[in-house]
Formats: sequence, structure tokens, C-alpha cells
Amino acid sequence: MSHKPYLPKAPANPASAAVVRNWQRFLVVGCIHSTRACPVAVQSIVEFILRWKPHVVVVNGDLLDLEAFMGSVKDRDGVEPVADDVDEGIRILNLIADACLAVGAHLVFNEGNHEARLWRAISSNNETAAFAAFRIQQDIKQVVRRAGGTYVEYRGIWTGYLLGETLLITHGSVFNVNAARDMAQAYARGGICSVIFNHTHSPGWAIGNRDDAPMGINAGTLQRRASPLASYADGRLKTFSWMPGCAFGEFADDVAVPSLYVHPLALEGQPWRLP
Repeated sequence: MSHKPYLPKAPANPASAAVVRNWQRFLVVGCIHSTRACPVAVQSIVEFILRWKPHVVVVNGDLLDLEAFMGSVKDRDGVEPVADDVDEGIRILNLIADACLAVGAHLVFNEGNHEARLWRAISSNNETAAFAAFRIQQDIKQVVRRAGGTYVEYRGIWTGYLLGETLLITHGSVFNVNAARDMAQAYARGGICSVIFNHTHSPGWAIGNRDDAPMGINAGTLQRRASPLASYADGRLKTFSWMPGCAFGEFADDVAVPSLYVHPLALEGQPWRLP
């Protein structure tokens, strides 16, 4: 009897075949948080859109902070004024929308957990808060409509936008040190191979612990690292890993090639070194 090592055959991968694909470029940026955003980071993103001319730009939730709409906030005098938060957030979104219009990019706005606060307020018995929340939501939608874009309402943690058949852009729901891995394992199902999210503000890249090797990418935040931390984040060790960043790359129907950019803290306040 002969003895020889057993080497399992690699599964067939039709995506690796030499086929003609319709490649499209994409950019994902999220967790802007309005007045807490770094102005240089916002401008760098706008310039990147104008130079790189992506086909799709996804603003992946938490454009605004909306701390005043948090049910757990007791001292309303200690939160950021809603008007400042909304005005600056809409201004930033308009900058991104103008850049998208200039290059013909399709703008997608994914609501995040901070925008979900508007839905809770709209459904409340406080008519003043309900009306204010409704108007804020309409202001965001108006900018997206002006750009001819797509507005994705937050309807739970599975809310997202699909690029091609394999790349899911969702705001995110996991908040831990292994968020990239856990998001990949939870969301990469039914043909989805890669998941890009922002929720934890901590840029990172991980492969899920499965044979199909799902990919999870945390695209970070545009929030200033040195800015005062929001009251809801004070004391969380996880906040010390917050970093500015974005995700970009190319996708086709059956495959995606993403990249992650993380802006060094040593260069905070300086233009991003995007390719």
C-alpha cells in the first residue's frame, strides 16, 4: 500500500475565469457627525471624488449627531444645539452632492443609527419633536433628490445597499474590537462576499472564520480624532481607536476589489494622502 500526503482540491471559482467585466469605481464614507467632522477630511473627500470620478458614492450613515434626540439624554442643556448640527451636516452633504453631480456619480445615502433617532422621534407623542425630526429627515432627502441619488431609510440593522451582487454597504451594528470580522460573518450571506461599514469609527480589515473567507471592512470616520468625544462615548475604551478613513475600489456584478485608506493621526488637519 502506498502512502502519500492528501491535498484537498481547491473549489472551482468561476469568478477567477478570464471574463469581460463591467468594472465600476466606488467610494464609501460615513460617520461624518456634522460639526465634529474635520474640515480638511471633508474637503479631501470632495477633491477625491472630483479627481477619481467614482461611479457610486455612498454616504454610509451618521451624517448628523442628533444627540438631543437620544432618549437617554437627561440634561438637554448639555447637548449640541440641533440647529448647528443639522446646518453643518446638510452643508457637508451638499458639498458631496455637488461633487457627485460634477462627475456623474450616483449618490447613495444609507441612514445610520444616529438617523434612526429621527424615526423614533417622528413616532413619538411629542408633536414638536416629531415635526422637527420629520423636517430634518426631509432636508437630507432633498439634497439626495437634488443629486438624483438613492436614499435608504433605516429599517433595522440589516439595512444596506448592494453594489453588484457581492458587495454590501451597510452602516454596521457590531461595536467591538473584532467588528470587521464579526460583520463579515454576520452579513456575508446569500452570495455577498464583502461588507463595508462604518459604525465603530475604527478602520480595519478582517476575514471571517469560514471556508468562503468573507471580508469585512470598517471604513472609519470623518470625525476629528482630537475633537471632544460625544457624551454617549465618554469612558468607552473603544473610542481610542477611532480613526479617519474611507473605503474605495472597484466592483463588477460578480466580484469586488475594495481598498481601505486610514489617515495617520500625525497628519490630522492636513490633506489626505489619497491615491
